[in-house]
Amino acid sequence: MKWISLLHLIVPTIGTTLSIGKESINEKAFLSIVLYTAFFIAFWLMTWFFYRRYFYKIPAVFLLVGFFIKELIKANLKIAHDVIAVHTFLQPAVVALPLDVKTDLEIMMLANIITLTPGTLSLKLSEDRKTLYVHTLYLDKGSIEIFKRNLKQGFEKKILAVTS
Repeated sequence: MKWISLLHLIVPTIGTTLSIGKESINEKAFLSIVLYTAFFIAFWLMTWFFYRRYFYKIPAVFLLVGFFIKELIKANLKIAHDVIAVHTFLQPAVVALPLDVKTDLEIMMLANIITLTPGTLSLKLSEDRKTLYVHTLYLDKGSIEIFKRNLKQGFEKKILAVTS
């Protein structure tokens, strides 16, 4: 694994060295992006031979990040709409979310992602670590069950795909 870290240092250095003084800044940036992308794809393909488990984890990480960005944009638009609108659509509630995630890392990831999404906040983890209390400003269609299902099939399922 150390040789992979070494490659991570060498490839950008070569890319930067090749691009100094020959092209404009935009061309340098483009060349750097191409080299990073090529390195990342080569690294990902090498995991098929040496660490097959990571070959499937990397796309799961991208799916989790993409899903989080989508939910972040949706939540920001929902709050912006509520601020601008004459009528408020707030339906605040505290929801007890039963957890399928078990490890400290999984619980921390889920709690932090919920807190980073505008309109929701992780409040407390139960003593038995099986329930996370979440405050929300908006219940989806006024239903606690729909809110729980969206969290479980969204963030929790994608976190489990990354960590299992």
